[in-house]
Amino acid sequence: MTGFLSQNKIDYLLFHLNHAWKLTAEIKDKMLFHSGNEIPKETGRIVFLLTEKEFDSERITTVDRIPVLFPASIKKEFYQMIEGNLVFHHDLLKS
Repeated sequence: MTGFLSQNKIDYLLFHLNHAWKLTAEIKDKMLFHSGNEIPKETGRIVFLLTEKEFDSERITTVDRIPVLFPASIKKEFYQMIEGNLVFHHDLLKS
């Protein structure tokens, strides 16, 4: 898979996640799919970092013994609270 996830692919993924986890409109409104290097200055968001890099088995990293296929950061944690935002450090959606 190459390039950033399109909005259609993100919607497809969220549709299927909704079967196991109820995504309310309030939660969806808080989600931000971000492809830049700097974390947005808004607060109260759930930020999913996206990467355009294609799959490379040499880049697979692990966080808490769980493989991350599309790392978007060098951080060894899945998420962190940054300036009032919940930020996921790797492209978990693409993974």
